[in-house]
Amino acid sequence: MSKRSNVVVRRTSMRVVPVAAAALACGLAVSACGTTQLGAAAIAGGNRISTATLTSEVANLNSAYSSDKAKGISPQRPTGQEPQQVLTWLLLFRVYNRMASQHGISVTTADS
Repeated sequence: MSKRSNVVVRRTSMRVVPVAAAALACGLAVSACGTTQLGAAAIAGGNRISTATLTSEVANLNSAYSSDKAKGISPQRPTGQEPQQVLTWLLLFRVYNRMASQHGISVTTADS
């Protein structure tokens, strides 16, 4: 006599892939593993994000925060973590762009 059991198999959507890729990118950024290059804030997939780019983007973010503060808007953000925040965004943007390209998705300037 054999017993039957019901097995539930969950299907994952394509949304899981960006989340997993983002987690991987963030993990690499935080752990700083991989190839070391002078002047590189991060290297992901062979592409380099320079410290100059990171510094410039952090300055842009701080300028935007200052502008918002002058308008009476108080953004909720962790103080002193702007470089990590910006580096995470830069890595995520690259992951999202690569995934969009792989799936034949493109956005023109008129679309944005």
